Amino acid sequence: MRRLALLVLLAMAPPLGAQRPAACTADATPAEVPFDISRGPELAGQYELSLVLIDGAEWGATDHHGRLELWVQDSSRSHRGIFGRLPPGRERLVAGRFVVARSDSNNSWWRRMASADLDHPGVMLQGRVLRLGDQDVLDGVGENLTITHVGPAGFRGWWRQDNGIAMMIDSVTRQRVPDPAGYFCAVRLPESQ
Repeated sequence: MRRLALLVLLAMAPPLGAQRPAACTADATPAEVPFDISRGPELAGQYELSLVLIDGAEWGATDHHGRLELWVQDSSRSHRGIFGRLPPGRERLVAGRFVVARSDSNNSWWRRMASADLDHPGVMLQGRVLRLGDQDVLDGVGENLTITHVGPAGFRGWWRQDNGIAMMIDSVTRQRVPDPAGYFCAVRLPESQ
């Protein structure tokens, strides 16, 4: 009986080397402080990012997680806007990329966030919002992560999917379906990973 129980437990365990995302809660920890844009460059590094869904599961949305990499932009890129130089206070000091661990049926949605191209990164910090997806376009889609708290172990806040000019309609009620949303946690990874 004990052998059978051990075999069942081993069969249910994730394969060696598989990583589960760390537990993510909406509440800030005592080590975290409110985020302001002066702390933007401190975000540079590698993270395990978890997007936890609160609104939208009834329409097929799910939680997601993956690897987030952030870097400090050089001065020419951080000041570049769609119509020329950005005004003071609007610089985009941090950019990066996000690689989802398990993509859903919409691979193109996640692919645009994975770009490590320095001129067209998949992720960009705009004020307190970490934008994953299209940048500087009129009908861009992606995820908007509003950072609320930051600490030595990472950062957290609230996210909302941005569908651009598109909106989903419930086929039964013919009412607009709210964009998926929830909270997120970015846990800093050791430098060697």
